[in-house]
Amino acid sequence: GSIWHTVVLGTGGEHLTRDVAVGLRTPFNTAEELKIQSGHAVPASLTTDEMIEVTSFGNGARQSVSRLELAEVIEARAEEILTLILREVKRSGYDGLLAAGLVMCGGSADLAGFRELGQQVLQLPVRVGRPHDLQGLTDVLESPAYATAVGLLLWGMRHEEMGQPEPRRRRPPSEIAQRMRNWFRAFLPG
Repeated sequence: GSIWHTVVLGTGGEHLTRDVAVGLRTPFNTAEELKIQSGHAVPASLTTDEMIEVTSFGNGARQSVSRLELAEVIEARAEEILTLILREVKRSGYDGLLAAGLVMCGGSADLAGFRELGQQVLQLPVRVGRPHDLQGLTDVLESPAYATAVGLLLWGMRHEEMGQPEPRRRRPPSEIAQRMRNWFRAFLPG
């Protein structure tokens, strides 16, 4: 089969939000909402430059910001994140082996235009990883933001079903470990 490599974007979304907050001079919560609802990672693909009403710093007055300007702020940080991913893929030695491409996980992977920008920067096919075949809160859990957590839970469940590995024999603690343990106990309430 084809080799896909999974990339977890982790705190990348927080960096994007911080840049939006600084670049457009809005509070962090407003910047996060703005990024999710109107953000785009490829300004050139926007057909109109609509204006968006947002709350500004200070007195909380409303201001209009350009969606194009928002996209330009997002694109700059998204390109930097993707360039760092490319550097890591090359460093790992996988760059020539990923014919299928990269799977992006994390909330930022769902940002409009992020997949397209990823394909441009990485010169690889990119898809967004979403959990699937779930029951229960599927409308929430089938988001890329939960792909890693759900994947790890499923992996753990599969390995538990295959049987528990033999427990490792425990060695008696070394003298240093015993002293450290006693030192920590001195700080714990009795």
